[in-house]
Amino acid sequence: MNEKEIESDDGDNFFDDISFDVVEETEAELCTPPEIREIAKNVSDNLIPDASRQRYEHTYKLFTDWQKKMKTKSFSENTFLAYFSHLAESLASTTLWARYSMIKSMVKIKENIDISDYNQLKAFLKRKNVGHRSKQSKTFQAEEIERFLKDAPNETFLIHKVSDTFNHYCILYTGTLIIPTRKNNSK
Repeated sequence: MNEKEIESDDGDNFFDDISFDVVEETEAELCTPPEIREIAKNVSDNLIPDASRQRYEHTYKLFTDWQKKMKTKSFSENTFLAYFSHLAESLASTTLWARYSMIKSMVKIKENIDISDYNQLKAFLKRKNVGHRSKQSKTFQAEEIERFLKDAPNETFLIHKVSDTFNHYCILYTGTLIIPTRKNNSK
């Protein structure tokens, strides 16, 4: 069709008065058969490790529930700033970072949105981290274990000494910690 055929009677371009709703599909979606898209969807749904999946999905559900409560479907940086500001009222900065990491993964998988580019959100989380001191796990030093094994009375601590020694060698040679449990044999 040439240009004259699509002009309206008054000389304006015919398409000026028509609005189009553009549905964006990526080139990959347009060129990929539905069967392969389904397989890819199943693979992407299983990107979160099984051991963590339930916690990631729960964290994502908390976010989507908050979205519903706030009457928004947006995944904008402002939405995430508001959500994490809400969480910051009751959670420690380390927990905020953990939630950010889980939500970032789930949003990338489910919505194909990369929130790692949300610089204001990361700045907010970093700001909440200022002055936070992480708690150091209490562990025994080698000298403390040695002193316990030598000095603690066998009458009281023999089972602990045997268990500690056994686990020490199990960890050294197998990399596995064994935690003995008692069976109640009384009938």
